[in-house]
Amino acid sequence: ALPIVKKLGGFFTNAGAIFIRQSTGQLVTLLLGFYMLFFFLRDRKTGVAALLRLSPFSVNETLRLIIRVRDTINAIIFGTVAVAILQGALGGLMFWWLGFPSPALWALIMGLLSIVPVLGTFVIWAPAALFLAVDGRWGEALTLSLWGGVVIASADNLVRPLLVRDRKSTRLNSSHVKRSR
Repeated sequence: ALPIVKKLGGFFTNAGAIFIRQSTGQLVTLLLGFYMLFFFLRDRKTGVAALLRLSPFSVNETLRLIIRVRDTINAIIFGTVAVAILQGALGGLMFWWLGFPSPALWALIMGLLSIVPVLGTFVIWAPAALFLAVDGRWGEALTLSLWGGVVIASADNLVRPLLVRDRKSTRLNSSHVKRSR
């Protein structure tokens, strides 16, 4: 039994060290991001002037490129928020239909989690479907699983590209940005 305890102890020590190292790195990255964001927002005019000076394009072309990047970022943010609202509403609607308590709260949580890249709404509806299955409510568990896996997941894969694509600002055309010679 002693070798197994040693192996488990070593495993947990290594896993803890990796977790602390990665968490510290992510925290430092987050803090640096906010630090840089502060100066980018505060000194935006100076930064744009420096970008215009350093760009290989003409001033007009660089300004158009900056506007295109800004509009593309705005379209992506709009698409992300709209899909989060849609996915939260779809999940909350099914939770309401299945009789879960506080479906509006679960809708809000699913909407917020749908923004997180790795997690998503799956983190909420999958355990709920598992709960229904353990409770012997197989039909409802299957319904929630299909709804979550097909309808809610498809909202992200189908609606987001439509929303982002249909924003006028994100339509790319080679005539908008030409290289200066």
